[in-house]
Amino acid sequence: MSPPACPTNIGAFWRCRLKSAQELWETVLGQLQLQVTKANYQTWLKDTKGLGYEAGIFVIGVPGPFAREWLERSLYSLIRRTLLGLLGQEVEVEFQVAQAPSPLRLSCFNPRYTFDSFMVGQCNRLAHAACLQAAERPGASFNPLFIYGPPGLGKTHLLHATGNFSQARGWGPLLLTAEEYTNEFILSIQQKRTAAFRQKCISADILLVDDLSFLANKQQTQESLLHTIDYISSFGHQIVFTADSPPQVLSFLDKRLRSRLEGGLLVGLQPPDPTTRLLILKTKAASLGLTVSPPVLELVAEGATENVRELEGRLHRLAAYSRLTGLPLSTELASQALAPHTEAPPPPARVLDAVAHSFQLTRQDLLSRKRSPRISLARHIVIYLLREELGLPISEIGVALGQTAKASVRYGYEKIVRQLEQDPSFQTKLQELRQKVRI
Repeated sequence: MSPPACPTNIGAFWRCRLKSAQELWETVLGQLQLQVTKANYQTWLKDTKGLGYEAGIFVIGVPGPFAREWLERSLYSLIRRTLLGLLGQEVEVEFQVAQAPSPLRLSCFNPRYTFDSFMVGQCNRLAHAACLQAAERPGASFNPLFIYGPPGLGKTHLLHATGNFSQARGWGPLLLTAEEYTNEFILSIQQKRTAAFRQKCISADILLVDDLSFLANKQQTQESLLHTIDYISSFGHQIVFTADSPPQVLSFLDKRLRSRLEGGLLVGLQPPDPTTRLLILKTKAASLGLTVSPPVLELVAEGATENVRELEGRLHRLAAYSRLTGLPLSTELASQALAPHTEAPPPPARVLDAVAHSFQLTRQDLLSRKRSPRISLARHIVIYLLREELGLPISEIGVALGQTAKASVRYGYEKIVRQLEQDPSFQTKLQELRQKVRI
């Protein structure tokens, strides 16, 4: 016997012929696509599924809790009305997390960078407290949080500490450098998966973005970041930025993005005061297994007033000098080991030539605008050596590298600093280059 024909009433028709909730949901999506913006459709609706329809309840599968929260708040009424129009009867809507969300990149937080290992003083107390509060209660007080200050004062340490602390308490932090954010954003455009990239970022309970200086001349990335901030803030999640300077000084920023950043909490880091410098040295010496008298520590601290990295570098140099000579750590030895070089430093051109030769490049390659990985790395090493060993200011380094922008110089310097912290073998490579230019 043939099955009875389905009625012509549209609601009764759907109830009669419904083979699956997904079939009905695809029709609903077709209508919704005409009523919402393309961005909202791609981000929130495209990856949803119809899971079931029973007892007047239509169940929709969503990628994750963040999508469920947004749909319940923003599109529930529209979806319900659309379903009612198709079914011809009252219907309730329920959202269920039924799919694995786009996996967050596993952030590699440095286990050494914790709040406990961060030396707190008057120069950084507010930044430490702000990051700790952001890690304890994401989005509860200020958003975004913007930490700024010159290199070597602990910005990256605070970001990793925030990630470690929040992760240990069950939050979902995501750490990206501005370069990584840019690269992944560009790749998502090329692969036509911008919605997945956006979902990845806004699904984080705490999004940590390091070194905004990299965003110079990257307007499309800045536009993306502006929308990311708005999405995250609207759901009470947290976002933390770092940069060398406050937003009002970063002239390359889009006006809307700069305004959004200035609307959060801006906290500056200052060079360590004498008391904090001594505390840092004492703690660092203990971690290295060194017994150093207060007079020696004071001598070490006197010569490094600008940043923590320089301070620790002087202690490492003194320890190496003692180890190589077999002499005890005394004020006399410190005076010898830490005495400034008497011979004139090598000119920038010699540094350029030494690095170029090491990488089998020419000086012209380093002065060009080529962006291959090998040339970029070599150029960043030149920046680091000119800054750390010759003491050239950012502006002079830019001139030495063919009028390179200050933001690019700062970025290159920070890139090498991070690589030195993460890759011990890279330190050996850099030491070989120092020897070649007789630094």
